[in-house]
Amino acid sequence: MKRLVFFTRIPALILPSLLWAAPGDLDTTFDTDGLVTTSTGDGTESPRAIALQEDGKIVVAGSVRTTAGAEPDFAVVRYNTDGSLDTAFDSDGIVTTPIGSASDSGRALVIQSDGKILVGGHIRVGSFDDYALVRYNTDGSLDTSFSSDGIVIQSIGSEDDRLDAMALQSDGKILIAGLSSDGVSTDLVVVRFNADGTLDTTFDGDGLVEATLTGEGVVMAVQGDDKILIAATLSNGTNFDFALARYTSGGSLDSSFDSDGIVTTAVGSGDDFATAMAVQPDGKILAAGLFSNGTDNDIGLVRYNADGSLDTSFGSNGKTTTSISANEDFPSTIGLQEDGKILVAGAINTPSTDDLILLRYNADGTLDTTFSSDGIVTSSLVSTEEYRFAIQDDGKILIEGPPITRDVFAVLRFLGDTADLSLAKTSDAASAAVGGTVTYTITVTNNGPESAGGVTVTDTLPAGVTLGSATASQGTCSGTSTVTCSLGTIAA
Repeated sequence: MKRLVFFTRIPALILPSLLWAAPGDLDTTFDTDGLVTTSTGDGTESPRAIALQEDGKIVVAGSVRTTAGAEPDFAVVRYNTDGSLDTAFDSDGIVTTPIGSASDSGRALVIQSDGKILVGGHIRVGSFDDYALVRYNTDGSLDTSFSSDGIVIQSIGSEDDRLDAMALQSDGKILIAGLSSDGVSTDLVVVRFNADGTLDTTFDGDGLVEATLTGEGVVMAVQGDDKILIAATLSNGTNFDFALARYTSGGSLDSSFDSDGIVTTAVGSGDDFATAMAVQPDGKILAAGLFSNGTDNDIGLVRYNADGSLDTSFGSNGKTTTSISANEDFPSTIGLQEDGKILVAGAINTPSTDDLILLRYNADGTLDTTFSSDGIVTSSLVSTEEYRFAIQDDGKILIEGPPITRDVFAVLRFLGDTADLSLAKTSDAASAAVGGTVTYTITVTNNGPESAGGVTVTDTLPAGVTLGSATASQGTCSGTSTVTCSLGTIAA
């Protein structure tokens, strides 16, 4: 708890007003305005994933053209907690890695328990795309203990293989999920690698599971018991529904999950597509996606019990829906705060922009109105179809995406659960004669749990009162009839 004290010499005990940054506001302690941008090449960068190291440093991965006309390479950028580039990472905070003969697309990112950085995606080999994994040491150099050169290239189908998701199991084995085509059909697949980058043939006999789900992409999560969840969509004969499948750590469908390992859920009356998933600490499963309302797409959120049944304590019979705009609302990632509140990020797809949306729900599925007053934050500072976020230990929310004005790496930081400030005003005298002076002490106390930024105290003097002086132990005060003290950040 921190107290900040300042003094005003006015003969009237009127409680001042107190303002500070609220949950959902941009964090102005992050590069002064809440937004960091980094040019890593010729201005055609594409950030795709974000993760946090144990020391709080921020890692963003994607693709970049290093020179005009060149093909994209894998790219990784590391920032310090204040948004500055971390020069301990390859000397300038930026690493680019060319892999294939043409376009390389970094799509997913995980930080191993030893601090090594694993980036997954797909690369062009000849006429088609293959899966690719790259592992870096903590200083940004390639980890040569991973497939001898730090790079794994894996072909599954005879044509395009495209990675959508990546995760680690507790033993360090690496899971990727994505699409694989043989030229006739396209399947959703899960592939497992050993920690050294070799294909793990103990996973369903050949290192590969072909999922029965369909869709243009797949999301994945690993439970605490190392069971594997994937989500996409399945046809009900008329429309498409949310679809989840759960596999044992060995790669077989888990019959304890809705008896056959697969659960489907109709959210709306039209087509529904699951696009994000998270597992709660109690084992319940959250799936977010889009559903058709008959005119456009809105956001659907579904919670399942660990056995695959709908959790009827959540929303309406396990489902909640949110309409934000008359355009296409597209959720792309979901996460959990320590207090059980649920964050969903995505885009409002319009013909000209893809503005960021960030929603926060209470644990029961209702929108959290303490977050940006209505539970919804929108921002046009960045523009892309898909966003990814990471939640810091202090509850602040980091979101990657290119700014609308230019394709560069960008990170925004929003405040999560912020401080609880209180204000008290006391006088050094019970009364004062005309022309006399009374000194009042105004104390601002931060009761936590987090620091409070942009704190401002405003005190309006009654008519006929003249200000003698106003000083603060931190920040500055100005004004005459109305005194405004800008106190900056007050620590908890």
